[in-house]
Amino acid sequence: MHSRPRTPLRSEHTVDAELAADRATDAKKLQVKVFVEETLRKGVHGLVAEFKGMRRMNDFNLMTEFVIQNPLGRNRYKDVGCLDNCRVILHIGNVQYIHANYVSTPNSPKRFICTQAPLPKTCADFWHMVVQEKSVAILMLCNFIEQNAKKCAEYFPTQDGAPLSFEGDVHVVFRKQEMLMFPFETNIRVQVTHLDVSVPGQPIHTCAHYHWLDWPDRGVPEADLAPVVLLEKLKDST
Repeated sequence: MHSRPRTPLRSEHTVDAELAADRATDAKKLQVKVFVEETLRKGVHGLVAEFKGMRRMNDFNLMTEFVIQNPLGRNRYKDVGCLDNCRVILHIGNVQYIHANYVSTPNSPKRFICTQAPLPKTCADFWHMVVQEKSVAILMLCNFIEQNAKKCAEYFPTQDGAPLSFEGDVHVVFRKQEMLMFPFETNIRVQVTHLDVSVPGQPIHTCAHYHWLDWPDRGVPEADLAPVVLLEKLKDST
């Protein structure tokens, strides 16, 4: 005698949770669809005109810690602010402030971090942040020197040899290095350096450092698919 298979029981709570998840997914898809359609409607000329028409100003009422830190030398530029509501707060090391903000995506409120090029006195803070946030990929969009001006402290080793060490017993060790290979012809060069980072009280942290060698100062690189390939490399990282 064969019994009929029972229909699984589902609670109202389970059904409500599934419906809520479906609605959230549909809302995210709609947001992306509206953004894409609006971008295509504006076109390149419309986007350029919109960018040029944006007001370039800082509301320092929204950047109170940035203002406090300005005379202490932890901000590279006094006119490039750091918002309070999404800034990264350090919980390891001796300093809580770093000029860095989380950047959200539809899938995560802290998907990326944008930060200033490290200063000599903030290199240790930078690596504390990398270890704290468990960041496994770093993208550098400047050079150490641009137009004969120092734009970034030497915060990671670029070749094999002695590790770079910073205050607070922070050490960064070079492991290997290669050039990122693109599946098409391009003049863009991205150097990938694999690093081990050691800070007191934390396990050794391994990360990959992507250095876009040709990013022009106060400009944009040539138009090709290199950014798409690079984003594809980074999208599965944390």
